[in-house]
Amino acid sequence: MSSAIKLQYVSNEKGEVTAVQIPIEAWRAIEQKLESAEAQDWQGMSEEEITTVEAGLRDFEQGRAVTNDNLLERSRELRRKRA
Repeated sequence: MSSAIKLQYVSNEKGEVTAVQIPIEAWRAIEQKLESAEAQDWQGMSEEEITTVEAGLRDFEQGRAVTNDNLLERSRELRRKRA
């Protein structure tokens, strides 16, 4: 892949650029770099850690995540009930 990638711009009916197309060879090279970087992110993590992170991501994607503030408030409520 040469260092100069030929880009093609896609625009809507108003002339606003809405997308960029790149040659497939360039995309495949980018994909390989992304996969390599992602693999490095997981290096050194135990299976349990990876499973926990993946479960958290699934919860987030399905709208089952809560903010830290919500979590702290829930914790305070539980402590008040126990007291």
